[in-house]
Amino acid sequence: MDFDPEWFLEARNTKIKTGHYTSYYFGSKAYRDFWNEEYKRCREGMTVNGYTIPGTYYYFLNYYQLPQTEVKKLGTSRQDIFPEFYTAQYEFFHYFELCKVLKKDCILFKSRGVGFSEINAAICN
Repeated sequence: MDFDPEWFLEARNTKIKTGHYTSYYFGSKAYRDFWNEEYKRCREGMTVNGYTIPGTYYYFLNYYQLPQTEVKKLGTSRQDIFPEFYTAQYEFFHYFELCKVLKKDCILFKSRGVGFSEINAAICN
């Protein structure tokens, strides 16, 4: 990729650092504006420096959380983590958006043992 994926991960990075998506007070105009913009990004996508990320992928990266597969210490519970940015996922979500615009069916081939629930959850939201 010739762009920085961090451009599209501001909401998630804020959540990781502070435990909240925003520091604005609940019910304030700034709080409502923040969530209205995030809703718009999840529905319509986001463009930064000429690069666009589809809304479904924006939602998947910033709001969907996966159960962590590796346990660091025996006897501790698994934490939920945000998915990483991968080029193949970026391309798939663009393909999915193209199929929606053209009103065509979308097909996905995957390997055995590769989870489908994460992609299904992101697409259906």
